[in-house]
Amino acid sequence: MGVVPMPSSQFALTVNTLSCLMSMTSPKFDNNGRTNYDGFQVLSISNGSPQSDVLSIQTNVLQQLYSSNKLFNFMGEGPNRIGATDVMICPEQADNVKSLLSTYDIPFTVKSANFQQNIDSHEEENNRILAQSEGTMNWMAYQKLATIQNWMDSMATKYPKIVTIQTYGSTSEKRPMRVMKISATGNNGSMPIIWLDGGIHAREWISTATVTYIANEIITRAVAGDKNDIVNKVDWYVVPNLNPDGYEYSFTSDRLWRKTRSKIANSTCYGVDPNRNWDFQWGSKGTSDNPCELTYRGPRPASEPEVSSSQKYILSIKNRIRLLISFHSDSQLLLLPWSYDDVTIPDKNDLEKVARQGAQALEAVNGTKYIVGTPPKIIYPCAGTSTDWARAVANVKFTFTYELRDTGKDKFLLPPNQIIPSGKETWAGVVAMVQGVMDFYKNN
Repeated sequence: MGVVPMPSSQFALTVNTLSCLMSMTSPKFDNNGRTNYDGFQVLSISNGSPQSDVLSIQTNVLQQLYSSNKLFNFMGEGPNRIGATDVMICPEQADNVKSLLSTYDIPFTVKSANFQQNIDSHEEENNRILAQSEGTMNWMAYQKLATIQNWMDSMATKYPKIVTIQTYGSTSEKRPMRVMKISATGNNGSMPIIWLDGGIHAREWISTATVTYIANEIITRAVAGDKNDIVNKVDWYVVPNLNPDGYEYSFTSDRLWRKTRSKIANSTCYGVDPNRNWDFQWGSKGTSDNPCELTYRGPRPASEPEVSSSQKYILSIKNRIRLLISFHSDSQLLLLPWSYDDVTIPDKNDLEKVARQGAQALEAVNGTKYIVGTPPKIIYPCAGTSTDWARAVANVKFTFTYELRDTGKDKFLLPPNQIIPSGKETWAGVVAMVQGVMDFYKNN
């Protein structure tokens, strides 16, 4: 059966009615003050298949629902162009939302009938492993911010000729913004830089875990005297967490927290999406001016101290940066510019070649497949991103975004037993990309 046509006025009325009802319903808080999603359902909604570059009718419907602001809590950042889109709905509106989707013949499945149970199971497993490790850094569990910071300091203390820690700013809540500089040649400041960062979106724990895994791999090889070019001919600048306030909050108060924790003037909502706040194409597609939305871009470009300090620091070393990679989750994608719109960069072939080398090397480890492309083609346009800014403003030629495991089964609640497999395969992918970039500059 085809999509049931609905006059635009009737569609708007349906969406607005549901939005009004939904606005009165939000997650509750448990006895410890933590956000509780008891009874909230997660639906996996099919988007259909785009024909050429035209979105399917179903995807257009999802875009309109997304634009209604309060109808759905999208588990990502909006409707995907391909595959499926996961949305979380409150228990009071579950039947109405399902009815609306059925009206438009949009296939969906109930992925979770009570999402709080998924969160509880995920956190219980992680906390059990953390209790066994007694605050010691490892990659068997997702580590708390303090453990990560202590590990960074311990590496610098233990290997002072290889690792140095620099604080280049502070967050809204006055936590330090720190970069781990790893140099097998003794931090002489002459080598090309590979920049890696994770955790810009707080709930994407696997990104921070993977970045620290890679940092540990580099340090281990440098200490062992590895003569490989990726250790000896580049310096690694690693920021395990670009959003420390949000990351801490996702552990203590709301597992699904994504944004920063800044106070917003004239709003009861907190935080800005730090990956919509960078000062390039700010305020354009894939962003919101609503402080209560996940993709709120902020009151102005680089309004967040996490972003402004990172911009300033990257600009101070931009002439040495050869490759910049920002790690996110999920979907298993390797993305290149541009993110802000479906515009092709003139040297697309150069970047795509490096990205495909990375994806192939990654897949060779565990068979994990990544899709290579640009956000507007694969998922959605998103303006004000770190990698677009680095490319356009800092003039870093090779900038990429990794969307790590998985492809939708667990999303942000990826089990801790996948940290090491993710780390191993992503390390292989990054090594291949670094080698590809080094080869490019050697031959050009």
